[in-house]
Amino acid sequence: MIMASIIAPIGEGLLTTFTVDATFSQWFGYQALTGMGIGMGMQQPMLAVQAALPLDDVPVATSIIIFMQTLGGAIFLAIGQSVFQTRLVSNLEVVIPQALFDPSKILKIGATDIWARVPHQILPDVLAAFNNALTKAWTVSICMSALTLLGSLSMEWKSVKKEKKKTAVSEIEKGQKL
Repeated sequence: MIMASIIAPIGEGLLTTFTVDATFSQWFGYQALTGMGIGMGMQQPMLAVQAALPLDDVPVATSIIIFMQTLGGAIFLAIGQSVFQTRLVSNLEVVIPQALFDPSKILKIGATDIWARVPHQILPDVLAAFNNALTKAWTVSICMSALTLLGSLSMEWKSVKKEKKKTAVSEIEKGQKL
């Protein structure tokens, strides 16, 4: 879990370095690094509660983990979107004159139709504003991923390996090898 708390914010931090002309290798690599960090962080708490808690408490603990992961995702997705929309509108109002194009229409157009619906003379400015808004929205995920380090460091270190039980057969085999 500690590695997840380190890898995810690094990957998300790299995502904030995107520019309009980011390469495919940057897209792929940064997102893969972020995905590995988040993936490790989502699954390891399940193993941790199974190793650390008595068997009777495992179902309740796993339910709490799933609930909190889902609730956190829902809340901070809304926060990230709010940061994105606020930053996008403010960026567009600075770079695009109201008479040429209404910046609030960009929110209704969506990312996939920008190329087709935005006038070509202002498209580079719109893309730069969009990129800036996205990178600011990723700072929310950086902060939240970095905060998971507190929980990761407070976890008890416990082995998940089961101890092998000694059997009479294995003791006999040891005696014959001598």
